[in-house]
Amino acid sequence: ADTARLLRTDVLPPRFAQLESALGSRKYFCGDQLTFCDLSFFVMGSGILDGTYCEGMPTVLYDSPRLCADVQRVRALTPVSEWHERRAK
Repeated sequence: ADTARLLRTDVLPPRFAQLESALGSRKYFCGDQLTFCDLSFFVMGSGILDGTYCEGMPTVLYDSPRLCADVQRVRALTPVSEWHERRAK
């Protein structure tokens, strides 16, 4: 519980603010093309949103709308959604 609280209050919010700034108005972290950065964040972000990353974490990402949009944009890609579905089983 202490780890989740520290992540939720002290660690992730400033890091997510940095990532929001890095993403800016671009489609993906490095521009118009999907890169490992987006895939890596998708794994973490989708885990935060669905509760599999760490218990009690979903709301920490809600204050980062561009990051949430990135997770959804990456999830919408067919190969990623198929991989995510297989992983969830």
